[in-house]
Amino acid sequence: PPSPAAMPRILFVDDNVRSVGGHYLELASLLADGARQLGFQPSLIANRGLANECGHDDSRWNPTQSKLAFPIFPEFSVRRMEHWSLGVDGNSSCRRAAEKTTPEGVSPRAMFQRLRDAVAKKSRQPERMISVWANTFHSAVVRFDPGPDDAVVVNTGSDFQMLALARALKQEPFASRSPKLRIHVLFHFAIYDQTVGRRAQEFGFQVNQCLQQMKGHDVTIHATTAALTDQLVRVGVSARAVPYPTRERPCVGSKFIADGTDRDDRPKIVLAGIPRVEKGRDLIRNLIAGLDERFLRPGRLQWSMQLPQKRWQRYLPKSSLDLCDDRERLPAIERQFGNLSDEAYHRWIDSASIGLFLYDPRRYVARCSGVLLEMMVRGIPVIVPEGCWLSEQVRSAPRPIGWIYRDARELPDRLETMLEDLPEYRQNALEHARYIREHHCGAATLYAMNFQPVMKSKQAA
Repeated sequence: PPSPAAMPRILFVDDNVRSVGGHYLELASLLADGARQLGFQPSLIANRGLANECGHDDSRWNPTQSKLAFPIFPEFSVRRMEHWSLGVDGNSSCRRAAEKTTPEGVSPRAMFQRLRDAVAKKSRQPERMISVWANTFHSAVVRFDPGPDDAVVVNTGSDFQMLALARALKQEPFASRSPKLRIHVLFHFAIYDQTVGRRAQEFGFQVNQCLQQMKGHDVTIHATTAALTDQLVRVGVSARAVPYPTRERPCVGSKFIADGTDRDDRPKIVLAGIPRVEKGRDLIRNLIAGLDERFLRPGRLQWSMQLPQKRWQRYLPKSSLDLCDDRERLPAIERQFGNLSDEAYHRWIDSASIGLFLYDPRRYVARCSGVLLEMMVRGIPVIVPEGCWLSEQVRSAPRPIGWIYRDARELPDRLETMLEDLPEYRQNALEHARYIREHHCGAATLYAMNFQPVMKSKQAA
């Protein structure tokens, strides 16, 4: 086989990778797996928090230290650049420039933005975040020293991050570099909810302004849903749609078995992820209350969810707290606390009979869900809201693999029929899982980004 030094390389960059669990590291790992399959040598620039969590003082990890099959360099001291995005998840009210991030002018919006910037925690102030991110990226790429066959991939991009990227590439040696750098930026988060407003238009202006400043390099923007690609195009930004990757899992291990029964006689509904506003945090109590007497207490169903370590009781109705503990059998309400390890998380998802998503469809109209793909790749039927990316995925399957609701309050009444349909939907979902495995893997994502498989003769050259 060719030596690693002879292989073309991809440097993945994500300031959000700061813990051994979670979807940011999972995304990086899947992209790295795909890179190797295509014949590239991957490495990752991550957040310093990853080294702190794992007890490492050295900023340079080798594959053995990281317990992953690629080198990781925990260097970023800032993260969540989308906090200052002009998109739906950000707090900027007007556009900025890469050279001077503080909005100028006397308009009420500019004055309000300057005030918001000034009162932010020092480490979260926009100018500092831009400067620190740009300098970290610059140092990492200088050390990476990309050749003509190498590339840089920013795993989690935003309009605000583009400002930092443009600033980094204005520094030498990149300002006058030849050959030009090959950079890919993955966008995940929606730009607007329903209509193209002023902030969305300024989002597009800000991104295009950054691209113009980086025109000496080959910078390509990708979006992980077709709907987000359409949003970018509507605000004037050219982008390519690519599939979001998920890890291949065997369609076994679920408690639900082929004859339509469950190993402890109860299907398990799994609600994955720490509750957040956009993930239905405020719907959970009432939904559990609606299931209590009809499904949970009679032992017809098990509810399983991820909860914060502290004050978890506030997510459950008081009348149902006793269902969390049962010495006779598994509890009707199963709790998973905090961020799970990768192994524990996947083992938990494996146990699901149904995956439930209480997501706000306005926030996920153009945003993908990694958890949905994790359910689908296992052949687990799902319950999703109408009017978003999740419902599009369910509808796109050739046969029914899940249920779509308009209002979460209707779920307790519909659940009777859902449980009757579960054996059929499970079989359909198992068949559809083959498509998900093939089209939602790291190699497929990179191939859609125009990374071509490297010929062995080229690797050995």
